[in-house]
Amino acid sequence: MTGPYLLGTTTGTNTLTCTNDGNEATNPVITIEGPIYDWVLTNGANGDILMWDGYQIATGETVEIDIPNKTCVSSVNDDVSTYLSGDTGSFALDPGANPLTIFGSGGVVTLTTTISVCWYVQVLGR
Repeated sequence: MTGPYLLGTTTGTNTLTCTNDGNEATNPVITIEGPIYDWVLTNGANGDILMWDGYQIATGETVEIDIPNKTCVSSVNDDVSTYLSGDTGSFALDPGANPLTIFGSGGVVTLTTTISVCWYVQVLGR
């Protein structure tokens, strides 16, 4: 039986490691709070990548990328999915440690730029 049992959350700036304590990969919900311009988020554990191009996330604005539900919504401009590319439907956290690296270009990354990653731990029973 597979199901959501626990909710894990990690918040950080620039780099963070998300540890999925389940025994199955899980698709996270990623929230980015600006300011940040074009950026790339890479999962070093499996090579999954998300890319953002052509839209500046302003100070105080948040963008929620909901991989399980395949949505990308801004707190200011609603649907902003046209700016997102890469593994948008399959970005996953593998079981164990997942080092996530975010690289923002354009010099618009400050101490208030944050990324939050939330996920359900998937456990496959035997």
